Amino acid sequence: MGVQQVEPLLVPQAPDGGYGWVIVFAAFMSNLVVDGISTAFSEFKQSYKERYQESDGLTVFIGSLIIGTYLLVGPLVSALCNKYEQRYVVMAGGLISGIAFMIAPASPNIYVFMLIYGVMGGLGFGMIYLPAIVVVGFYFDSKRAMATGISVAGSGVGTFLVPLICQVCIANLGWQKTIWVLAVMIFSCVFYGYLYRPLPMVDLNEIRDQEMEPLRQALSKVEDDEDEAVESPHPNRSTSAASGAIEDEAVSQNPEVQRLRSILTEGDEGSETPKSDAHKVRSHTATRSRKHTMTSNSGSQHDLKLSRGNLSSDNRLSRVSARDFNQSLSKLSKSGGASNLSIAMSGVDPKEFQRPMNRQDIFYGGSIQNLKEFKEEGTMAGYRASTLSIPRSVVGQAVSQLNLSRTGSRLGGPGIAEDEEEMIEPFVDDGCCKVLPLPMRNALSEMIDLNLLKNKTMMILCISNLLGMMGFYIPIMFLKDLSESMKLDMSLAMFLVPIFGVFNTIGRVFFGWLTDQKILSALTINNLSLIVSGLLTLACPLLTSIAGQYFYAIVFGFIISAYICLTSIVLADLMGLENLTNSFGLLVVARGIASLVGPPFAGIVYDITGSYDTAFYFGGLVLLVAGLISATIPFVTKKDADTADLEEEKRKQKQNGVVEEGNEMDDNIPLKSLKNN
Repeated sequence: MGVQQVEPLLVPQAPDGGYGWVIVFAAFMSNLVVDGISTAFSEFKQSYKERYQESDGLTVFIGSLIIGTYLLVGPLVSALCNKYEQRYVVMAGGLISGIAFMIAPASPNIYVFMLIYGVMGGLGFGMIYLPAIVVVGFYFDSKRAMATGISVAGSGVGTFLVPLICQVCIANLGWQKTIWVLAVMIFSCVFYGYLYRPLPMVDLNEIRDQEMEPLRQALSKVEDDEDEAVESPHPNRSTSAASGAIEDEAVSQNPEVQRLRSILTEGDEGSETPKSDAHKVRSHTATRSRKHTMTSNSGSQHDLKLSRGNLSSDNRLSRVSARDFNQSLSKLSKSGGASNLSIAMSGVDPKEFQRPMNRQDIFYGGSIQNLKEFKEEGTMAGYRASTLSIPRSVVGQAVSQLNLSRTGSRLGGPGIAEDEEEMIEPFVDDGCCKVLPLPMRNALSEMIDLNLLKNKTMMILCISNLLGMMGFYIPIMFLKDLSESMKLDMSLAMFLVPIFGVFNTIGRVFFGWLTDQKILSALTINNLSLIVSGLLTLACPLLTSIAGQYFYAIVFGFIISAYICLTSIVLADLMGLENLTNSFGLLVVARGIASLVGPPFAGIVYDITGSYDTAFYFGGLVLLVAGLISATIPFVTKKDADTADLEEEKRKQKQNGVVEEGNEMDDNIPLKSLKNN
């Protein structure tokens, strides 16, 4: 049996600069167009109302429809990005929205206008907006927080610039032609999408070796220092030997040295290239505990059988990490090292790992160095190998295309025994929506898996965001109308929304920095943002001067930015990085529903009361309640943690025979593991 040649695992390598800054520019401009046009609705509201002679509540639904649609289609757009390149998704989105804006002014009534402008335009906006988040995460790892901060700042800049452009164009061209001007801006996103070129692929082992080399040199220097300490001349040789042994032991027991050796050990184990004996870990070195991999676990055949499960199952798809996959290929490449599972893995196309939704941190906008997953791995290559994974359904599909009873002889390894043939069942895909490719269905299943709502923290977050997003857009859409009802100088009031955009951009940068300082948790900042914003909005109708309205626009724009920009960090902290994609998808859907409902409801309130004050009271109230609801999360998580600790202690006591049988009978609390995400 000879050594088998297997295709190396190629993964996208983030350049953390270079062409990545072109990507940041393209994402910045995409966010500028999408959010700038969305928040510029207030400049068109009166024109729409006069053109179609409809109520305030129905007219506002136009603006909320485009925002709600582009948020609601997030999971679908993620599925498209998982199957096709992001550039093609963005280019298609630019064409769809651009065409919608070109033909919308010809609509005979408001309902056709809402369908074309709101639904069709919103669909295209969703295809532009979400890839702008994904692609920045692809190009940046160590500098991701800064790159993401710059790209999302386009939203604030757009909120400042686009309303001003619309004001000038409406005054000189009319609202219909102004929408055509916006259509030209949207068509420019086709060019920005073209800039989203795929990342070059690099062998995962090469990345690991590059990162490990400085560590090996550092460890080699430490070991040389140990040897010099032992061999140094001393008048009393026995004392010298003893002191050298003590120094050797002290250095070896140094936590930093142990961690360095542990990282090197794991790096060498995951690499196909054997390392020299000089870099092997000494027998007394304490190593970090590692998760059982599919290749090292004695139950791997059982895992393989489960991998061919029903795609329509309520359980979320389990996954195979890049580390496990790479180790399987490594075993297959070694003489006599091929196992049933390793051969099965060889049938998987390594390009599956290049799909964006197969990265746990694809929606994470904070600093990767702050993640516990990165701190546990110690290196970027190790972190990427542990957080990059594919659904086991992909493995099952690949297995169904292999005849493993014959594969053994074809690969030069042993054939599969008869008692193992039952493990090679045909892959049965009886899930719904078979017309969609498997990568799209996997992405949809990952993003909108409702099982996560069984988690109390996730349910509280969804309720909080439903209320929070209902109130978020109300000031943006009605602030100008409120000033007009107060009979303020409209030549000054026209700058209120742009001023909001400026300080919203400043706030995103500031709160991103504040979160990195670890002074307050992201959740605490988020909760304070909602509560303070709610109180400000409640007080806004009482600020009856233009200076008061400017004060509100400045402070509200600055404070509420934390609610938007810290979303992914809050989710990663509370739900864990492994649940970030799922929780982000559910939250986007919740926010989309809220965006559809909130502003129209405020418009209906105005139609009933004839006062915009009531609309602001409603918006402020839901923001305040959203913050108070979210503030209960620390108490809920603490209670769940205490319950989990108590049950774990009881389980250990039962295993050790400490708890008496009579007490067990009286204990009605079921002993089960609680999933704290």
